[in-house]
Amino acid sequence: MRVKSIIGIAVLAVFMSGCLPKPPESISPKPYKRVVQKGEMSKYKNMDFEAFMHSLPLSYSDEYIRKIILDCSSIVPTHKNICYSRSLEVISDFYEQIRREFDRYCIAKGGWLDDKMDDKALKYAYKTGMSYAQECKMHDGEPFFGYYGNNKGMAILTPAYFQLPFDVYKEDRYIDFAKHFQMGVFDVGNAYKLSTDAKQFEMLRTYSAYEDESETHSFDNFVKLFVDKVLFPYHEDIIKYNPDYEDDPIYVKMEQLQKEATQIVKRDLKFAYKMMDFEQKVYSEDGKSYRSVAFGYIYTDFFSTPLLMPTKAIMPDKKHFYIFKSQAWKKIFKDIVKDNKHLILEYKELIKKVGKTPQFETEYFDY
Repeated sequence: MRVKSIIGIAVLAVFMSGCLPKPPESISPKPYKRVVQKGEMSKYKNMDFEAFMHSLPLSYSDEYIRKIILDCSSIVPTHKNICYSRSLEVISDFYEQIRREFDRYCIAKGGWLDDKMDDKALKYAYKTGMSYAQECKMHDGEPFFGYYGNNKGMAILTPAYFQLPFDVYKEDRYIDFAKHFQMGVFDVGNAYKLSTDAKQFEMLRTYSAYEDESETHSFDNFVKLFVDKVLFPYHEDIIKYNPDYEDDPIYVKMEQLQKEATQIVKRDLKFAYKMMDFEQKVYSEDGKSYRSVAFGYIYTDFFSTPLLMPTKAIMPDKKHFYIFKSQAWKKIFKDIVKDNKHLILEYKELIKKVGKTPQFETEYFDY
């Protein structure tokens, strides 16, 4: 499946003396509001996105692979006087030039630009504070990269932003980290088991290979997280807008479907990860659980429907970790969704009876 676009559909009209690449006719683009300045763009034609970013007067962490936030701290030292300027116009002009280069890079790569400031979903997602939002799309309509922001800063949505989490949150960074510090690495099928001493355990516990997206949850919450966030992502919103849900037979049925799905997910996960116990609760001496799993999130629409990619599981013996194989999880994810699809479709029909609630999407299940 095509991963859902986060920023939308539009096109430039004319650039220089020639014509810009045109989007597919079926997309029916809107006229683009900005005019891209003239200039030599051949240097961008064969430049990949990472090289392009490094060609700009910007400084940022390579850890942020999907979304890069730019503000005054991102401006290279030779341009730092811009930040100290009392004139907002000076800062605004700097980011206007950065935007111009992104637009020129898009066109040089054969893409076309989409102005999404009129997109209601985008405004719902980012709420206020944006004065512009663009997406660079290729001729087939697939997004390449995007950006949004205002005259004080901007956020860059890299090509990885539009990829599936299984192709972004790979295990390589963790395995390289483990080998560098001489930890034991063992292939156990759908995951790698890492053996550590006390010092190595603490190093790996605090290391997150994907800072910009990672969230850590109790390991015992693994199943519930998948059911609540992936299979039935709008359930919390539905309850929030319907305070008397407990007395409504429709909601009672919804809860029943969730319980059925929970058993299916638990079964599938146990089969996939035989070396883990998804029901056992383990507590440390101070009474707090330290058994946890880190997830990378990719949101596929503006009502917080995430695709999850588990990355790192911390075991209670303080000696072992499991690092999930991304492509193995991709298959497991697909199998879990397939096994629950009849419940998802029944849930979707119940949503229609509730009233005004977010539209429930199932397209991304068919990626």
